Amino acid sequence: ESQAMTQRPSFKNAAWVALGVSPDRAAGMPLDRQIEMLTGLYQRDFGMETTVANDAIRIEARDSLLDGYSGIHDMMSRLGLPLNAVSQNGTLKLRIEGFNPKKGYLGAYNPTTRTIHMPGRSNSFGHEWWHSADHYIAILNGRGSENLFSYIVAAEGSSKPADQLQGAFAEVMRSLFLDKADLAWKVLQLQVEASARNRNGDPTVAAKEAQEKLDKLMAGQLKGLKGVKPSKYARDAAAFGPANYWQDPAEMSARAFETYLAAQRPADKLNEFVSKSDTAYKSKADERLALTFPFDDDRNQIHHAFDLFFEALRETNELGDGPAAQRTEDDGGL
Repeated sequence: ESQAMTQRPSFKNAAWVALGVSPDRAAGMPLDRQIEMLTGLYQRDFGMETTVANDAIRIEARDSLLDGYSGIHDMMSRLGLPLNAVSQNGTLKLRIEGFNPKKGYLGAYNPTTRTIHMPGRSNSFGHEWWHSADHYIAILNGRGSENLFSYIVAAEGSSKPADQLQGAFAEVMRSLFLDKADLAWKVLQLQVEASARNRNGDPTVAAKEAQEKLDKLMAGQLKGLKGVKPSKYARDAAAFGPANYWQDPAEMSARAFETYLAAQRPADKLNEFVSKSDTAYKSKADERLALTFPFDDDRNQIHHAFDLFFEALRETNELGDGPAAQRTEDDGGL
């Protein structure tokens, strides 16, 4: 967990360059003025209303905003999405606040206000952004309110599994919770059973039941599912702690998304504000890391599902339109 928070001052200057201000000149300004300029930049470039709480340590808030500006560019570039997609068509807000151990979190997403809360120098933006995207997909499908699409799909399946985006999301859910080989066998078995016909050439009762089970499976529904071995990722998460949190669909997908983001970057390179490094997510140095993130075949299967999901997002422009974002000079871009 050593990469959960950035411990050093920010060395990122891309935000100042974007503002047309030299880093040396910016450093001489009062911290509140620097923060005012940076939050305005987030609104201008990301379309994301950004505020800093009164309890935030000002220098930490400034450094988080500097790291975040470059980190978000890098994240959106590697996802192949336009820069404005980070705010999901201007609907997402960001709140930088002080870190309080009593609150018990390194980041949070509030679906009521559509706000990501980032305490201290946390590197959890990617995790919380996935929660917000999960929620936004539900909104797009008329199920928003405060519900997340991962909960809807896990409980009842996607309503339109043939839809490119919904189908890709259902694949993400299957990859998180179900063993790939066992799932393939179960699908084949149900397809054979669903093909049974009576003397009149009509589907038998058993065939209809098998087709219903197959439809639910392809829609990503997990509730009531029997006869498919859980993925090792799901089994390990349940073994680590209370399943209602560690095996929660929203948390399972957000933790897996962290690993997907990190895998897009060179090894051993931390993306401050956004995520830990790829090497950190591959570590089994302690029980928490070893049991609550996907590894090996599970990891490959989940990352492939995310590939399909973000391909669908790029083609549908559901989060925002325009050319794909570019990395800043801080991360070897531009």
